Formats: sequence, structure tokens, C-alpha cells
Amino acid sequence: MEQIPFPNKKYQKGEGTMKLKDIQKMAVGWNKKNFGDHFGSGYRNLLGIAEEVGELCHAQLKGEQGIRHTPEEILKMKKDAVGDIIIFLCNYCDSQNISLDDCVNYAWDEIKNRDWKNHHPHQKVEDMQKIMDTNEKLVKELKSK
Repeated sequence: MEQIPFPNKKYQKGEGTMKLKDIQKMAVGWNKKNFGDHFGSGYRNLLGIAEEVGELCHAQLKGEQGIRHTPEEILKMKKDAVGDIIIFLCNYCDSQNISLDDCVNYAWDEIKNRDWKNHHPHQKVEDMQKIMDTNEKLVKELKSK
């Protein structure tokens, strides 16, 4: 995959931070340059997001199972999928005239003060872990049959 030129070379080395609005602008510009003004509608970008979420799930599953890939390969697969999801989200948001930066900031403002433990005192984190462990055991049993 071709690297997207960043305004500052330190970003290519994984240093520093960028704002989502800058990433969105660059991703949309790259897409339009490579695919023209009609580079993708909302549904095509949503399909791309779904595909990448599937790849992320695949990497997570194989990592947890400890099969097919080394831990380093799994990490690389996860990073690639997450990055691709963000790029598809940038393009989706642009096609819908939405700022991804605004969406993330709005969502964070909504959830940052939530206290899940106090809002759901009947469900403890330990209980949720037991449920997930039970589900995992059931999946292993089904696979062994």
C-alpha cells in the first residue's frame, strides 16, 4: 500500500499526533486523486468498513487461538485493519458532509462522564467476564464436536 504523504515527516515514523480533521482531509484528497471526484458513495465506504472490521475480527480470533500467525503478524494485521477502518470512515464521513473529528469529540463528550458501574450496579465487571468465559467454553465445545 502506498504511503500517504504527511505534512510532517515525523508522522511517517509514528511520532507526534495528528488531528482527525487533517487525516480526513488527506484521505479524501488521496481518494479523489486516485479515483476521481466520484470516489465512493456512502454504501461503498460502509462496505469497506465492514470488510475491514471482518479482517480485524479475524486477526483478533487467530491471535486468541494462537494459530496461523505469529504475535507480530497479528499485531500488524490489527494495526492495518484499524487504520483502514479509519480511512474508510474518513471517506464515508466526507460523502455525508460529516466531520469525523466532530463525531469523535461529540461521542467522547457524551460518554466520558458515564459511570457504568453506578448506572448498572446489578451487573459487575466480574459477572460480565464470567459470561464471556462461559461463551468461550461453549464455542470450544462446539468446535470439538
